[in-house]
Amino acid sequence: MRKTLALLMGLLMIVSCSKKAPLQRGQWDEKVYSTLNELILTYGSKGKAYDPSKKAYAVFDYDNTTIMNDVELSMMTYLFDNLKFKVDPEKVFEALTCVVPDLDKPLKFEGKEAFTSRDIAEDLASDYKFLCAKGFQNGSFRSTDEFKDFRAKMFAYYNSLSNTFDYAVALLMVTSMLDGMTAEDVDALTRESFTYAMAEDKMYAEIWESPEMGKAGKVKVHVTRGMTLTPEMIDLYKTLEANGIDVYICSASHEFVVEAMACDPAIPLGMDKDRVFGIRVLPSSEGGWATEYVPGYKQTYQRGKVEAIREYIAPLYGGQDPVLVAGDSSGDYNMLTELPGLKVGLIVNCMRGGKINDLMTEAVADESKGLSGRTSPLYVVQGRNAALKSFIPSWDSVPVI
Repeated sequence: MRKTLALLMGLLMIVSCSKKAPLQRGQWDEKVYSTLNELILTYGSKGKAYDPSKKAYAVFDYDNTTIMNDVELSMMTYLFDNLKFKVDPEKVFEALTCVVPDLDKPLKFEGKEAFTSRDIAEDLASDYKFLCAKGFQNGSFRSTDEFKDFRAKMFAYYNSLSNTFDYAVALLMVTSMLDGMTAEDVDALTRESFTYAMAEDKMYAEIWESPEMGKAGKVKVHVTRGMTLTPEMIDLYKTLEANGIDVYICSASHEFVVEAMACDPAIPLGMDKDRVFGIRVLPSSEGGWATEYVPGYKQTYQRGKVEAIREYIAPLYGGQDPVLVAGDSSGDYNMLTELPGLKVGLIVNCMRGGKINDLMTEAVADESKGLSGRTSPLYVVQGRNAALKSFIPSWDSVPVI
């Protein structure tokens, strides 16, 4: 009898817990887990704060928040490493430089002024022409100094443009190097790249180093291999939707790249394209990619993420702010801090510096419990073991090695 009673009590406790915790436990940090569950139970379709005329919604960054690693940087890694280009060799210098405001301004690389855009683009154009003549399909190109120089300097150029000019310049340089490709080509390239990255059994750092050659000389860059979509994020997306909280993605990667992965039926996020907002560029009338942004569109990087949420998403919900925003970097800082109606800010700890680190430090020190009575967002921090491609039940993280 006592055993039967104990068994019944145990079953009741399981049922009770399942009602209180819509999310699977997984490897969530305890504070993150309890906060997200409270948010869902409060603002979801069964919560006391639910208003069917103004449903709640959540906004997620994509790279290193929804997924581990960066879908655009992974595509670039795959593109540079496998020479999946279609740019005419006679047009490659123009493609590399047409969006750069000053070709002779020294670029910031590795914390100091280094080569100019003109110098490194001339090196890249020379390498590219050599490799085209050798034949991209011939695997022997990998042993050449020109391939090693091209691969390393493409990433060094992207990084240094980001550090020197507006982030938009680096993004447009990437699209200009997709010249000659159709939208279908780029979609296929992105799918190839994330499929390849997700097949890796871990995430790891790889060093690409060029020989001492060309006007820009020797450069060394770190690229991160591997990618995953954690079970916890899949469950969070699905649980929010199942409980009447709509989910959106707001990414500083190109929209067509994010859509290729997030909206892929084989990827268990189930996102529709109208729920994905990213960087938008104009298609070229010649079948390639124009080097300009869609006019009037709120480009989704830094404060542009806030503007995009207010312009394109909030009006669908009576003008209200999202109840949940998730991000990982200082590029997400604005949307984590400038939406007064926000209830929870989820920060994935990618061990970054800058403003996001300051916000994360405050969140870890905050001993507040629960959402009740708060007039400001509750920030929580989720740790991860990047090398093992998994979350860990802590706010702290283990870096990629």
